Amino acid sequence: TPFDLDSVDMLVRIGAKGFKIASCDLTNFPLLKKVAKKKLPILLSTGASNLQEVKDAVKYIKRFNNHKICIMHCTLCYPTKPEDVNLSAIYQFKNEFKNELIGLSDHTLGIDSTLPAVALGVRVIEKHFTVNKKLKKSADHWLSLDPKELLSMRKKVDNVILSIGHGGKKILKSEYKT
Repeated sequence: TPFDLDSVDMLVRIGAKGFKIASCDLTNFPLLKKVAKKKLPILLSTGASNLQEVKDAVKYIKRFNNHKICIMHCTLCYPTKPEDVNLSAIYQFKNEFKNELIGLSDHTLGIDSTLPAVALGVRVIEKHFTVNKKLKKSADHWLSLDPKELLSMRKKVDNVILSIGHGGKKILKSEYKT
């Protein structure tokens, strides 16, 4: 996540394979331009913004011939309360941005919001991560996932994706015996 123009070049120099644009920079057009011109994938976080701001940012990035955009639904609160997650906004993103990947930048405690988000069509999940929730030098270690929680989330997300299935109603091989 670059927060200034120089950081964009530094991230490319050290081998970054893509960029995450923080919600606070959704309308920072000089930063969006520099990132877009690198032609790397972009995770575009949308917390504290309205639909028009998101549309404007996506349109602007595409002006520089970068179409590798994942629009990340986000509520910009630490931690986000369940009543503020608003996963139904994913429907609006899927409707408005039919050709874009939709993701979730999740600041809730735990993983409860990620599972229904996957069922709604999210295919990228961003959670804060830490190796130790008790580290003192960061403001958000306490709300981050640790390695055990991340592995648990991954397994549960995989099960949700399997449970969604193929979408066609037909007799399954597993049903024949019954």
